[in-house]
Amino acid sequence: MIALQWEIVPTPEPAAGEVVIMVMAAGVGMSTVWACLGIPTTPFVAGRRPYHVPGSDCAGVVWAVGAGVTGWQVGADVVVHPVVHDAADDDVAETSAQVWGYETPDGALAQFARVKAEQLLPRPSHLTWAESACYLSTLATAYRMLFGHPPHVARPGRTVLVWGAAQGLGAVAMQLLRVSGATVVGVVGGPEQVGVATRLGAHGVIDWSRFDCFRPLPDVEDLAAYGHWQRQTDAFITAACAPLGRRGNFDIVFEHPGQATFPLSCRLVRHDGMVVFCRGTTGYTFTFDARPAWMKEIRLQGSH
Repeated sequence: MIALQWEIVPTPEPAAGEVVIMVMAAGVGMSTVWACLGIPTTPFVAGRRPYHVPGSDCAGVVWAVGAGVTGWQVGADVVVHPVVHDAADDDVAETSAQVWGYETPDGALAQFARVKAEQLLPRPSHLTWAESACYLSTLATAYRMLFGHPPHVARPGRTVLVWGAAQGLGAVAMQLLRVSGATVVGVVGGPEQVGVATRLGAHGVIDWSRFDCFRPLPDVEDLAAYGHWQRQTDAFITAACAPLGRRGNFDIVFEHPGQATFPLSCRLVRHDGMVVFCRGTTGYTFTFDARPAWMKEIRLQGSH
């Protein structure tokens, strides 16, 4: 079965507080993949229409403006922020927050898209339409992970390890961390990515392909398998912490691969530090040794 199909559907009309934009370019991110798979949750909700328009990133031109909307005129070039929340909530962490195009029926992969007016931002004039349409979901996710869960926030004096530091979510995190003043070590997937992570601001770069410790945690009662995994992770931790120039692990581990790296992330974080995670691109079943987690009193923080 093909999840995405071409369909002719009614052009949306803006209600009060809403805007309809003509889409010039749309991005495809993990929320679009999840919508198509119906995993980890289906975008179809009882009582809604029988089709779903996915897509959480786009850039376009204001086509129509609903009643009560100020600050936006027909013809304006805009980008769409992917988080929708109740206007009465001052904090997007409130339970009303939803991912547009995944948890809402209207999304970006259409000729016209309906959004709330507060989702709109001016399109950066130095970017192409395609470039404008691909960064906001990733930026919002990375920003929330690094600055949205106090007191564990990136700032001068803090140390952060970033998985996948040369592409996608990790590359955006690297750029945010560079301006935050934190000390950053990036993990990349091959020697050709080392220079990319360095240019993005990494104080040190680790090539994970040189190590054999990226898999679900073996049974801790299997002493041979667990001992092998621990020796491999010890070597990785030593290499990762070397650029810090001191003993001790990281204040924050920026975790998004999931199943393959989560048990190691829990070893990389220091006492009272935070592993902040999302996505799970290598798998959603996370395993970890709970003993050092509770002994170090680490924070395991999901972030949407």
